[in-house]
Amino acid sequence: MTPEDLAEIQSMRRVRRKAVHKNYKLWPDGVVHYEFDKNVGESNRSMILRAIHHWEEHTCLKFVPSNGQGDRISFIISDRCTSNIGKAGGKQSIDLSLECIKELGSIAHEIGHAAGFYHEHSRPDRDDHIKVIKENIQTGRTGEFNKYGESTVRDIEPYDVSSVMHYGLTYFSKDDESHTLDPIDPKLQEWLGQRVGLSFMDIKTANELYNYKCPKSLACKNEGYIGPKCACVCPDGITGDLCTEVIQTKKACGGVLTSPSGTITSPNYPGSYDVNTECNWMIQGSAGSVITLTFHYFEVENDDKGMCHWDFLEIRKYGPHLPGQR
Repeated sequence: MTPEDLAEIQSMRRVRRKAVHKNYKLWPDGVVHYEFDKNVGESNRSMILRAIHHWEEHTCLKFVPSNGQGDRISFIISDRCTSNIGKAGGKQSIDLSLECIKELGSIAHEIGHAAGFYHEHSRPDRDDHIKVIKENIQTGRTGEFNKYGESTVRDIEPYDVSSVMHYGLTYFSKDDESHTLDPIDPKLQEWLGQRVGLSFMDIKTANELYNYKCPKSLACKNEGYIGPKCACVCPDGITGDLCTEVIQTKKACGGVLTSPSGTITSPNYPGSYDVNTECNWMIQGSAGSVITLTFHYFEVENDDKGMCHWDFLEIRKYGPHLPGQR
């Protein structure tokens, strides 16, 4: 940590729930200069560039090769994975072990730190969403699970167990099996520690953190936000100029349900559904109502990868912008 980092944590002053609030910790105009240490080979450079492209593809951040001067990040192969939080000034390293460099999401995680992101489980509201099991944490590693900030923090974004900045169930476990983290909602366990890539809320937060100027404001609905192209960016399954429509890939496959009761089936039921079929349903009840789902029959193709990688039903009871039980 830099002295400024330590002072910020010790003072426990207002911070964004997911990212730094000090402007000097952000990269001016969202431009991050980077370089590679000489110990980073071509194959590892290729993986790092994939993660950089992943950030550029989904956010307004731009990564520019450094000329070896000024504020910049330097990727280095190390025996650990670590990074400063936000711009530290001058040359700062992103250390990547040979293990974590294998996963795009792990590299994206460390880039997230350099962009100004704290760990998701370090947010001041984390105890409302996860439990930290301190007795299962490796000796000397409890600092990995520190909580920062105060309950009076503003700029609130919903807690996201699927954030690429969140640790998994057994991270820094004393025996590699005992849980160090558990979600309050046990049905969300499989999302913790995902390293596929940035979640919707990661992307939304980055774009709002490095805010850009648009000629007009849009009232994006369903947790959508105004993106770098000055148009609403919608959560998965949602579309429309203001994120008010549900994506329908096939006729009678998806839509908005407002009736007091009804039946949902997959296309071709009771026959098999076709490949590459995606149905999105939004069930809307009046304020104070309760929505109940009753399953009479359920079968999908088996998936050995966990997380139902190919075929799944996901119920996003916390909203379209947050993960749900699969």
